[in-house]
Amino acid sequence: MRRIYSLSVLCLAAGVVSACLPDQVVETEKIPTAGIRFINAVPDTGAAFGLDFRFVDIVESSAQFRISFRNTPNTSGGVTASTSVQFGNARAGQRHFRIFLDDTLQAVAQTVIKDSTLNLEAGKNYTVLLWGYARTGSTPTMRLSVFEENVPAPFDEKT
Repeated sequence: MRRIYSLSVLCLAAGVVSACLPDQVVETEKIPTAGIRFINAVPDTGAAFGLDFRFVDIVESSAQFRISFRNTPNTSGGVTASTSVQFGNARAGQRHFRIFLDDTLQAVAQTVIKDSTLNLEAGKNYTVLLWGYARTGSTPTMRLSVFEENVPAPFDEKT
């Protein structure tokens, strides 16, 4: 029992000594990101909760799920706006994404509505708009449009 106790204390001390390197700086990767937002403008998908917009090429925190028609607009003080049309970060580069029906049933949730790629440049904002009608024979047919959002630079205080 004394040997186990002595060995445990020795391992703990070795771990503490090896973990403390205050002069060492660990550099982390500065990930180039672009801003992306998805807008669901398809009224007839039949999905109970909306659509899921997912990047499928790499794993990342994608917040574009369960996007309902017109991104759930709310009216407050006479102004209609949506809180779910904010830009989210996505890794820059050639990205592959899919749009799925959103549901708790796997058979429905694996239904792919659109499958496409997008070239994202770091520091730029993009809006992906899925619009039209999904049902056959309806006009206009469902389309995917991508817009680069050009935000003007803030005013320089010196001018």
